[in-house]
Formats: sequence, C-alpha cells, structure tokens
Amino acid sequence: KILALVNTLKRPKRKPMKEYYEDNEEELAISPIDPLSPKPEGGISVPSCGEQLIVSSQWPKTFLVALQQHASQQPRANAITILDEQTKPSQTLTFREYMKYFQKRRWK
Repeated sequence: KILALVNTLKRPKRKPMKEYYEDNEEELAISPIDPLSPKPEGGISVPSCGEQLIVSSQWPKTFLVALQQHASQQPRANAITILDEQTKPSQTLTFREYMKYFQKRRWK
C-alpha cells in the first residue's frame, strides 16, 4: 500500500501543456466553402464622388439641438421608420418619442 501511494505521489498532478494545446490555428482560419451557399450576382459596387456638401450656418450644431428643434416644431412627425421584409413600415418612432427616449438614456 505504501509503495502504491508513493507511486501516485510521483506522478504529475496535471497534464503537460502539450496535451491541452493543439496547433490547429491554420485549419480554423480557413473556413470551408459551403457549396449550397448563394453565389454573388451582378457587378462590383464602386463608390462615386458627388458634389461638395454645402453646410448652412443656420443648421443646428449638434444632434441633440436638432432633435430638440424637431421635437418642439413637429412632435408627431415620423423620425424613424422600421421596414419589414416586404418593405412595409412595421414600426415608427415620432420625434417626441425619440426625444423622450434620448433624454431617459442620456441622464441615467
């Protein structure tokens, strides 16, 4: 019994690091191509340069100021509209609702 106990104490308590670590980073980096995945259609999109944007000095300086102006002038106008898969409006958010939400989040 004593000899068996001594032999168990001589064995390492943890596995060597090599047994935990597998060098398969190259295999993980290359993801297999799914043959059933949809193929891209059409040409490559290229951004185009438009005209120089003319910024008026009368425009609000910050987003919050612009939101406050629209919320006070047009509180029931739609600020954000979320479309569903059929491109029909599913949810709308008015300027008043958006302003209330923004104030709640900002001051917490």
